[in-house]
Amino acid sequence: MSAPPAPIADDNGLLRGPDAAGRQIGQNIRPLKTGEMIASYLRGKIVRGELAEGDCLPSEVELMRQFDVSRPTLREAFRILEAESLIGVRRGSRGGAQVLEPDPAVAARHVGCSCSCGAPPSRTSTKPAW
Repeated sequence: MSAPPAPIADDNGLLRGPDAAGRQIGQNIRPLKTGEMIASYLRGKIVRGELAEGDCLPSEVELMRQFDVSRPTLREAFRILEAESLIGVRRGSRGGAQVLEPDPAVAARHVGCSCSCGAPPSRTSTKPAW
């Protein structure tokens, strides 16, 4: 019986192929888009209570400057957060993005993702962030 082929590092430095026990040890991992990273950052602030229900986010122009991104990228982040019911976006001169009350299921998912990535919970208090 021949040994399985040795793992090979690809162009990104990830090991590909089975290990000595024949298990697959590498996989394709899609990097996050900038809009997804911005949504994740804002989601964290909302879930931790740093942005409270009813708070208005800064204007698009200000957020574009702060994150150094284009309007479509920022709007992608808004669409993600709006789909998760974390913000509401109104159009017009008095419009903008406003923080909504977080759904406990969204907060639980955020904490679960943090824990599964090995990151400590961002808040040690037992008081819910919402």
